[in-house]
Amino acid sequence: MSKRWTLPWLTLIICATFVSDAIGSYQTGFQLLSQCEAADYSVCLGYIEGIVDITSAARQKGSPMRSPCIPVGAPVQLRLIVIQHLRREAKLLHFEASLLVYDALMAAFPCSEGG
Repeated sequence: MSKRWTLPWLTLIICATFVSDAIGSYQTGFQLLSQCEAADYSVCLGYIEGIVDITSAARQKGSPMRSPCIPVGAPVQLRLIVIQHLRREAKLLHFEASLLVYDALMAAFPCSEGG
């Protein structure tokens, strides 16, 4: 292999390694429940708020993705709603936490139309 192609191939291999690690390293429901029940549950709140932000942005941009319609003032109870959902759906805790949070929010705050 010529020197001209060595650096691009090496870069591709290194990037592929990081991507494959990232794909398999999502947070599970087990991990999120543990964080939400911890004395310092700030990581849990940040995770939930991230899901809320992305679904809200998708709705505002006209995405066809259904998203929850969370009322003003509800963020105080989001952690409790997610904990309740994770406990109720314990058989699903090995799934990605983002999907479980989304399901919890959709169940608690469904939009009446078009959300």
